[in-house]
Amino acid sequence: MLTKHGIAKDKQLKENKKLNDDWGHVKKLAKDMEKEIKGNVTKETEANAKQIQSLEDSLKSFSSNLKKREFYQYKTGREVAMQKLEGVYAEIRELEKKIEDYGYNALKFGQPHLIENCNKHVE
Repeated sequence: MLTKHGIAKDKQLKENKKLNDDWGHVKKLAKDMEKEIKGNVTKETEANAKQIQSLEDSLKSFSSNLKKREFYQYKTGREVAMQKLEGVYAEIRELEKKIEDYGYNALKFGQPHLIENCNKHVE
């Protein structure tokens, strides 16, 4: 802009050139780094997908076994059932924490859709 109007100083031109050179260097470093870590990113993405699948399987098992627990039957009584329910609520909170952590990882790796089934199971 300044050179177009003929009012640029040599110092400003040199600074501008240096900034452009630095920007080009940063872009090159970013590409090189992306190539370098691509294998690790792929490996971690696959590992995260497996963890989410494992969590989904454990959620299915948890919800199917819920009806088999003591508190679901009338024999236990109100107090015992309430104590057992507190344990179940603690388990659910723990599972929700895992879903949150795995969901964050899935989002970082660009696969937020993987965690959707887990969210449906908890709801």
